[in-house]
Amino acid sequence: MGVAPVDINAGAKTSAYWSMANYSHVSILVAIGNMDNAATITVTENTNSSAVGEATIGFDYYAIDGNGNTGARTTATDAGFSTGTTNNRMWVIEVDAEQLSDGKPWMAVKTTNPATSSIITIIPVLSGARYAQAKPPAAF
Repeated sequence: MGVAPVDINAGAKTSAYWSMANYSHVSILVAIGNMDNAATITVTENTNSSAVGEATIGFDYYAIDGNGNTGARTTATDAGFSTGTTNNRMWVIEVDAEQLSDGKPWMAVKTTNPATSSIITIIPVLSGARYAQAKPPAAF
């Protein structure tokens, strides 16, 4: 699971960790309702499902505005990207499993605390299951 809708003014958030070991791609949906101050979004990789030893990674992303218009695909460094202050926007982060370092299949998404009321939710959508079956392999 990612992050259920929450006001991140209460503090920085980290999604649940998931494993890409049996998947080839993840599209991470970061939906923003109200955003008074910008937050920074980063993506991490790790050898396990904890914060110990994790490292931030670069990734591609694009925005979809409240009218459904898709922005240009942009490459972020390991420092992530700033959400800006536009309300009702969705950010889509794209990561292929082959972009991860060897032995680091676990991923998470982190947000900084924008210090004002800011509603956000994070949903990772894994695809390209290594062992396709009616019920996808567990990843969380």
